[in-house]
Amino acid sequence: MFGSKQDKIQKAIEKKKTDALIKFLGDKDKSIVLAAIQGLGTIKEDDSFNAVIPYLSSDDAQLRQAAAEALGEMGNAHAKAFLLHAASIEKDAKVRAAMEHANGKLKEH
Repeated sequence: MFGSKQDKIQKAIEKKKTDALIKFLGDKDKSIVLAAIQGLGTIKEDDSFNAVIPYLSSDDAQLRQAAAEALGEMGNAHAKAFLLHAASIEKDAKVRAAMEHANGKLKEH
């Protein structure tokens, strides 16, 4: 394969290829998964939204935070309920703050 995964993620973001980004969510390298989640946040489609939502309940705080930030960027009206629920049960203060910030961004959209 030619090119790095990061390059492929960047190209998928530029071309708004949700399916390509979703494939990277299963990668073993957490930095690749984080980049894919961030990329999905730039694509305001239902498939992107649906792919990111499960990460709000991940065991990994970084993935939960990335998911919250991506949802805030998407501006999907349905994200509010998910973010409010996730923030209400979140134990990590940094992640909870990211969820609350993302919810605030949703109000701007």
